[in-house]
Amino acid sequence: MRVALAVIVGYLALLLAMFLILTVVWFVLGPDRAHRPGTFELSHAFAASMVVSALLAGLVGGVVARRIAPNSTAPLILAAIFLVVGLAGSAPSWQSPAPVERPTTFTMVDAMNNAPPPLWSALLSPLAGFLGILVGGKSPALASPDEHLPSHRAST
Repeated sequence: MRVALAVIVGYLALLLAMFLILTVVWFVLGPDRAHRPGTFELSHAFAASMVVSALLAGLVGGVVARRIAPNSTAPLILAAIFLVVGLAGSAPSWQSPAPVERPTTFTMVDAMNNAPPPLWSALLSPLAGFLGILVGGKSPALASPDEHLPSHRAST
């Protein structure tokens, strides 16, 4: 039960971290540098930031999973789920749809709904997140304090 909770909460933490990082990047770059001129097609800078954010968010998710279920396979399960879901979610990028023309004013939600990432970013992001989860889930420096305590068995 604890492993399942760790995977679910780790995944939610990962998604929240990724959303926050990409939101900050989108506002720092601004719509005109996050997208190519006149379209919702993502710029290389924003597409690359998606890969980096997946790695960083993966670290967060891995740490959270490990803190909830120390000495378990929770980070490995989380990493596998993230990789499968991420690669499956990249399917729209396998085709090259015509870029959607972008209006003068639009919201970030409009951009999210009309801007599939380029194929390289769509494929690298799940891999980066997978690695981030594994590193975050294995790092001894990020372990919970009770993981370092020796186990005491009743002596007979």
